[in-house]
Amino acid sequence: MDQDIIGWVEHWYRVHCNGDWEHGQGVKIETLDNPGWWVSIDLEGTDMSDKPFEPLEARRGENADDWMICRVQEGVSQGSGGPEKLGAILRVFKEWCDRFPGWDAPLSPEHVELVAARERIEAVRRALGREDGLEQCRETDCTHLRVAHSIFCIDHHIANLQRVGALPVLFTGCPSSGWRARAGRP
Repeated sequence: MDQDIIGWVEHWYRVHCNGDWEHGQGVKIETLDNPGWWVSIDLEGTDMSDKPFEPLEARRGENADDWMICRVQEGVSQGSGGPEKLGAILRVFKEWCDRFPGWDAPLSPEHVELVAARERIEAVRRALGREDGLEQCRETDCTHLRVAHSIFCIDHHIANLQRVGALPVLFTGCPSSGWRARAGRP
């Protein structure tokens, strides 16, 4: 499989990560036991969610491993195929997306800023490690354990870094219901 298709899928995924989509949707690549590949790409919340797709089923010759099936079902692009068909499955998805210009519009400055803020928070979360201290977090009513070198659990440590301006604060909700600050992951 050529690296170009992997780079393209990485780009497609990155364009659609908006702070919410990647938490409920995403791209899954799995192996099958017959053997083969299964690719599932959530389309909900993307420009591709309402685009027509003609199902594809291909079997070549007597070789049991030379098969591929691609379709869109219930808002999910699904592709499966033999052990050497992963690249072909991803290329079918790419070619379908390329038929509908505009899906890869550049990110807005706000979107770029949001992605960068989430990446900073996630980097701190990874650096803090697991909550495996011997004592509980010192935040009132918190039952989580502390992280190493802190008196707080991960979420309260991040919230305190946000409170003092060392990390960005992310907001969720909508203006009519009132914005809520979130520490870390939604």
